[in-house]
Amino acid sequence: PSDVPAASPDEDGASPSMAVSAEAAALFEAREVALTRQGAGVRRSLKRVLADDQSDVLDQLRRGKGPASADELPTEAEQVEIYLEALAGPARAVADAGAASVGGSIGDAGELDDAVTDAVSTMVQRLRAHLESTIDRTGGDRDELLEPVRAHYRELKSGDLGRLADDVMLLAFAIGVHLGTPDRAPVRWVTTPGDDAGPDCHDNTLAGVVEKGSGFPTGHLRPPGMPGCRCLVIPA
Repeated sequence: PSDVPAASPDEDGASPSMAVSAEAAALFEAREVALTRQGAGVRRSLKRVLADDQSDVLDQLRRGKGPASADELPTEAEQVEIYLEALAGPARAVADAGAASVGGSIGDAGELDDAVTDAVSTMVQRLRAHLESTIDRTGGDRDELLEPVRAHYRELKSGDLGRLADDVMLLAFAIGVHLGTPDRAPVRWVTTPGDDAGPDCHDNTLAGVVEKGSGFPTGHLRPPGMPGCRCLVIPA
């Protein structure tokens, strides 16, 4: 049986998993500092990568003869790699800051690398699905498809690209805190103060204190619990 103490109400009757302790506040402040240091640079780098990716795609589509084909696009692996190059260094720096905030280190970065790759792959797959749909919809007409492709990259620049940067940086800090916390330590799931967290995240806060590695009600070991999640799992 676990020796992690069960959550109990505080003096005001509120669950400690729902309260914002001084320790939690300090971690959220450390996260804000780390994200502020890396955020602007990440966005600039991603915008340059997006511009390069758009140029490569348009060049490929202009160059061919006859109806365009999705086979002419860069491979998914090639596209994932160029976005990863912009994110890997900042993500590691933010994860290191997360681990340091709980007095630990991330050690093996495999979990971080896999999570960042998954986030980038999801965005690239959506991008490629749109490009392939545009090629199909225009019958591969090279003149007709260029403007819809440009328009989609503009939409990415003003929408998904910023969300990717935010999601990866938040994810990196959460992973850093998770990896920096000793195995089997008592931990709890906390939501960002003032954040409109989803029902799954709230369910996890209600679990109170659990042993690291045992999981929360949703099955997650750490955030994100849902898209856009800004929670942390912190030492109790």
